[in-house]
Amino acid sequence: EDPNEPAVIKAVSSDGHASCGPALSVIGAAQPIVANVQLLLVQQQQQRHRHHQAASVAVPPPCLKIVASGGTDSAVGPVVMGCNITVHATKSDGNGAAATAIQICGPGTCCIVLGCDVCSAGDAVHVLSGALPSIRCNCIHNGGGFGAVFSGDGTAGSFVENDVFQTQDSGVYITDHAGPDVMRNHIHGSLGSGIFVRGLGSGGRLEGNQVFDNGADGITVADHASPVATQ
Repeated sequence: EDPNEPAVIKAVSSDGHASCGPALSVIGAAQPIVANVQLLLVQQQQQRHRHHQAASVAVPPPCLKIVASGGTDSAVGPVVMGCNITVHATKSDGNGAAATAIQICGPGTCCIVLGCDVCSAGDAVHVLSGALPSIRCNCIHNGGGFGAVFSGDGTAGSFVENDVFQTQDSGVYITDHAGPDVMRNHIHGSLGSGIFVRGLGSGGRLEGNQVFDNGADGITVADHASPVATQ
C-alpha cells in the first residue's frame, strides 16, 4: 500500500437494510483519534414495486456513528480529523431512505469532528438525542438531504466555521428542542433555506454566519422556534 494514500474503511448496505453496520462505529467510553481515513458507505438499493409502501423501508446505517456510554465524564471524546466521509447510493424509484454520513447521538456524547470532507446521498450530519459535539472547519457539500441536522431534547454542541453548500434541503436544520451554537459558517447554494429553525423549544445561537444564494430564505424561523441571531 502507498503510505501517502489514506486508509479506506468501506461498508456495503444492500437494498437500504440495516443488516450492514456503519463503516465505523465509536461506542461507549472510547476516545480514539481517527485521522486521515476515508470512510465509505456504498448503499445499494434494488428496484421496488410501486405497491410497496415507503414506510416499510428500513433506515440504513450511517457511515460513521458515534455514541457515548451515557455519561458526561468525557469533555472531549473521540476526535475525527481530516477524514473523507462519503455515502454513495443508487435509488431506482425514490422510495428508499438514503443513509446519513455522520450520526452523533446519546445524552452527553462529546466528540470533535474537524477538517473533514463530508458528502452523502442523505443528510451529511445528524446530531440527536442530547449529543454535544464540536463540529468545526469541515466541508459539507453536494448532499441529498440537509447539510446538518440537530434534533431532540438537550441536543446542542457547536457547529462553527464550516463550509456548507449545494445540499438538496436546508444547509442547517434545527428542530425538536435542539439548541446548538451555529457560528461563522459559510452556507450557500442549498435548495432550501440556509438555516431552518423549527418548533417550540428549538433555538440555539446563530452568530456571524454568511448565508447566501440559497433556494429559500437565508434564515427561516417557524412554528414558535426562538433562536438568538446576531451578526
